[in-house]
Amino acid sequence: MTSITETICDAVLAHVPPGGRLGLSDGAGAPTEVLDGVVAAAEQLGHVEVICGWCLGDRWTVLDHPSVRVTTFMGGYGMRSLLRSGRARYLPLRLGNLPAAFHGPLRCDLIIASGRVDGDRWGRGTEICWTPAAQEAGAELVL
Repeated sequence: MTSITETICDAVLAHVPPGGRLGLSDGAGAPTEVLDGVVAAAEQLGHVEVICGWCLGDRWTVLDHPSVRVTTFMGGYGMRSLLRSGRARYLPLRLGNLPAAFHGPLRCDLIIASGRVDGDRWGRGTEICWTPAAQEAGAELVL
């Protein structure tokens, strides 16, 4: 059986070039179980930028890795130590400006979002906020 870490690592390696951008959905329903896979892929790629918004919980500190650069436009207490240490950068953007940012300087290669079964197919989970804008700008989506 393949672990979630291996599955996510493979997805990131398939869709994100070295130095590319990966969006991680955030909030209370954030898929924090994928963070180890993101770091494993970043190690293989050499560098990955992770884009996220409102981050809750201590699990986000796993992104404190030399191969990962974190950019957040909301922060949240899950980003506190990364922001204080300079391992993450904060971009003060209004939510209304995010679609333009995802078509420009924050354009993602891949988005990993929480999903749920919707009948016989997968649908977005509880935390979709900015992910549709990033997907409309050309990012692949993994639920």
